[in-house]
Amino acid sequence: MKSLKVGIASYADMKARTMAIARGELKSRPGEPEVWFTSIESFAKVLSDKNRALLKLIVEQEPQSLTALAEISGRAKSNLSRTLRTLERYRLVRLDKGRKGRILAHVPYLRVVLETPIAKGRRKFLHFPEPAATREPAPPDRVADVRESYGVNHAETLPNPHPGKILLEDFLEPMRISHSELARAIGVPSRRINEVVLGKRAVTAGTDLLLTRYFGLSEGLFLRLQAVYDLESARVSLKHRLTAIRPRDAV
Repeated sequence: MKSLKVGIASYADMKARTMAIARGELKSRPGEPEVWFTSIESFAKVLSDKNRALLKLIVEQEPQSLTALAEISGRAKSNLSRTLRTLERYRLVRLDKGRKGRILAHVPYLRVVLETPIAKGRRKFLHFPEPAATREPAPPDRVADVRESYGVNHAETLPNPHPGKILLEDFLEPMRISHSELARAIGVPSRRINEVVLGKRAVTAGTDLLLTRYFGLSEGLFLRLQAVYDLESARVSLKHRLTAIRPRDAV
């Protein structure tokens, strides 16, 4: 039975962890949660009785379209579509395109395991660094403008942070720099910055050099964040294939 392991951690902790991995100060440990929530309440909201009943229905009935699922579940198609998209973000549902463009819903995991140790030992279990010791400092004349906390109005799930999200929330928003202003400053189209921030475009070596020069950071920071993002995403998607591979003994 395939299981999805989820954990509880603050948004600030997850960002600090990502930055530490990008710098090579930290390595992901086997068996760590694949999806993170900011609280048990947010976890319970997503995996509510109603949503669990929907997942069970998908497993048992195997509907061949969104329309068919709406009919057997008794939910409005528009409402059902939003719910499925939410569940997909949490990896509880996989949405595929079938024949004639039909959307097919699949449940990839039949069991969800919540890792929630007592708060006193949480950092050790999750292997988080201290945020203050791992964050890349801003240039001296900008330090006062960079916020120390990450706020509370973030998504309740804590997926693998895209470097564009870190660019937006740790640099552009606190410094009140617009996408177009940054694009003009580093000489790139505004569309490139927009797509990076939205997570639709990967950070290239060239973009990294331009960004780190502008913000006064060490070269390669955003490129390493991109590598961490790609690696973590691949580790999740290839989880079962990786488990099935038997490492070759050293000669």
